[in-house]
This record gives sequence, C-alpha cells and structure tokens, in this order.
Amino acid sequence: MGFIVREMDKDAMRAIGAVNREETIEANYIAQPADDGWGLVLRRTRCNPPVQASRWDEDDLDERIGWWLPELEKGGALIGAFDGERLVGFVVSGHKRGDESAELSAIFVDKDYRGKGAGSALMRAAEENAIRRGVRAMYIMSVPTAATVDFYVKQGYRIISVIDKSIVGSFPWDVVLAKHL
Repeated sequence: MGFIVREMDKDAMRAIGAVNREETIEANYIAQPADDGWGLVLRRTRCNPPVQASRWDEDDLDERIGWWLPELEKGGALIGAFDGERLVGFVVSGHKRGDESAELSAIFVDKDYRGKGAGSALMRAAEENAIRRGVRAMYIMSVPTAATVDFYVKQGYRIISVIDKSIVGSFPWDVVLAKHL
C-alpha cells in the first residue's frame, strides 16, 4: 500500500487525534534480573487478560500535544502518513541535542493501517529528516509492549537500557532503544 509521507506544520498537531491508536496488548516485556545475577534481561510475558489501549480523549490529546509541541518548537519534526487526505499515522522526531542525538518521541499508526507499511515509512522519513538536521543517532524511550519493542528492533534499533520497575516504579518508560543513523 502506498502512503504519502510528509512533514506537517506544528499548527496542524491537533489532527493527530484522528489517528485511532486503539490496540489489544497481548504481551509485554518486563525487565528482570539476569539468571547469572549480572544485569537485567527483558522477558516476554503474556497479558492475561489482554489489555485494551483506547483512543485518546480530548484531555489525552492535550496532554500529548503538551509533551511533543516543545520538541517541534526546538527544531524537531512532525511527519504524517496519509492515505489520500486521511492521516493514518504520525511520528514526532525530537530536536537535535548537543551530542547530535534526537529522541523519536512518538509514533502511532491507525489500527486499520498497521502491518501495511505506514510505520516503516514513517520511521524512514523521521530518520531521513533527522539526518538532514545533523542528527547522528536516534533514541527511543519506549513502553514495554511486545508489539512496540519488536517493531523498533525490526527497524534496526538496539536495546541499550532496560528499567527494573520493581526498584523504581516511577520511571515513565521501560525500554530504551537507539540506532546510529
């Protein structure tokens, strides 16, 4: 399926609310002590019962715009994938930091378009955009859902850190991935 992928103006950010991010989460990765006692490993665990992630309501959308708009104002990029005029996914690529890295702050693909290439197209576009801005490495602070982490690994990202939430449960992410561009 062909998608038109293009940079979006920050003023169009409310349009991301049209992307239906619903999903059924079947499995998560959990950081646990390695069998040899050295470090942590990720273990895939099934969600029983599966967890339902729902669409964003207006408050959720406002909160996310509050997170991501500052990245755009500092020089990051909002890139959308379109099927005709319909926004079917987006990625927020953060601003270039002093070490020439940038955070891939968000990527969401509409549930009806997953597995059809929109996510991969958005990742390529975000990386190409970051390279044009002088970024040499992208990193992602990810939720632990298996589908999400597996997608990033498929895109060439490597797990560089895991968080053991049994020790510090307040960390907002669980898995950190990165890729040299």
